[in-house]
Amino acid sequence: MKKLFLTIGLAAMTALVHGQGTISFGNSTLTRIQVVYPGQAARNATAADGLSFRLFVGPAGSSADALVQASGTANIGPVDGVLVNASSVLPLPGTESGQVLSFQVRAWLSDGEMLIGPPVRQVVLGQQAGPGAVIWTADPASRTFYVVPEPSTLALAALGGLLLLFRWRKAARM
Repeated sequence: MKKLFLTIGLAAMTALVHGQGTISFGNSTLTRIQVVYPGQAARNATAADGLSFRLFVGPAGSSADALVQASGTANIGPVDGVLVNASSVLPLPGTESGQVLSFQVRAWLSDGEMLIGPPVRQVVLGQQAGPGAVIWTADPASRTFYVVPEPSTLALAALGGLLLLFRWRKAARM
């Protein structure tokens, strides 16, 4: 009886996995992820940045709002700019190899603030047993994330700037 349930379970898993399309982060020392903080130049992301990366996918031509999160997250490991916990080949259930999907990699700081990353792109999925379609390209813009201050921070900075301007103008008149 146990063998029957095991056989049925394995057959069901095989049926679910069969025909899935795959992608590959293809992230290596040649395609490092970069981060840009306000007023700073782009640099390789480090583990100390505390970034969390997630993949979002949807049908071809989808906007960013229509994408849904694929399973799993990834972080920067001991090598600057290179992800750990990112499967080298990520199967996407419910898809087929050769299918075109929209995708976007999104990143968050440890405090939950979302970074501005690359735009939604199209990818042709790789075969289940193959290496997967590589989503990082040689173009650094495809893997650069920007830390943007929250609107309340910008509003506070603008208010402080106005107060300084008024004080400076008042001092100039005297």
